[in-house]
Amino acid sequence: VSNQKITSLPLLYTKSHQSKTDGDWVVIQNTTESLSLSEIKKENVKKLIALLSNFRQGSKLQNLTLTNVSVNWNDLMEMFQTVWHSSVEYFNINNVTQLSDVERYNFDYSGTSMKALTMTKIKITDMYFSQDDLYEIFADMNITDMTIADSEMIHMLCPSRKSSFRYLNFLKNDLTDFLFQKCDNLAQLETLILQKNKFESLRKVSFMTSRMKSLTYLDMSNNLLRHDGAGVQCQWAESLAELDLSSNQLVDAVFECLPANVQKLSLRNNHISNVPS
Repeated sequence: VSNQKITSLPLLYTKSHQSKTDGDWVVIQNTTESLSLSEIKKENVKKLIALLSNFRQGSKLQNLTLTNVSVNWNDLMEMFQTVWHSSVEYFNINNVTQLSDVERYNFDYSGTSMKALTMTKIKITDMYFSQDDLYEIFADMNITDMTIADSEMIHMLCPSRKSSFRYLNFLKNDLTDFLFQKCDNLAQLETLILQKNKFESLRKVSFMTSRMKSLTYLDMSNNLLRHDGAGVQCQWAESLAELDLSSNQLVDAVFECLPANVQKLSLRNNHISNVPS
């Protein structure tokens, strides 16, 4: 039954052959293992959730992509919840506009097949809401890989329990030095990409990593990082092997604040005049 439902949708092989379904969304790709839909509106989101409910664990659908999504917060959460209890392992959602008030949602993370979530260009229209209600949903996701990019995100909570995250990519947001300070629940995190954000203090970045016991790769390029030295202590993750600090505002004092075990370091496009021998 799980794979019969999808055969009723138009079978499309290229984006140039888009077709609308009874649900008024556009089918971009429809194969046994991958489904890509566009133009998800609040008027047709219930039909989409009903469709996704057919792909219980054990069905063959593994890759789901939704593009141009404009729905209310609770519908968005119900959509995520349905995916979480489906056979989908890789969920991509792009160009999302959340239309109504963000409020607390009790998300059930149990028994998922999900491995990776990628979200780009997420727009929250609600201006007055509890930040925790939004960010804790994503901070506590029990997956290994998560990307939230180009979404004007200003914060992310430390997971409330030991996290399974190994890869986090927060490219092109508005994150600051407050991110993951004194966070002990990212011990499995190996890769952290914070390129194109608003970090300013290299010392605070170093202390952020100090509790990430498995971190090997950190990308802090294209931020506003400074380090004035003057005996300011830095403390990096001992596991950190590769560090990208390119395109910041660093001067010669940066060499007083570098991880001891780093094997690959990028400092291009800074204000460094002398490199210690």
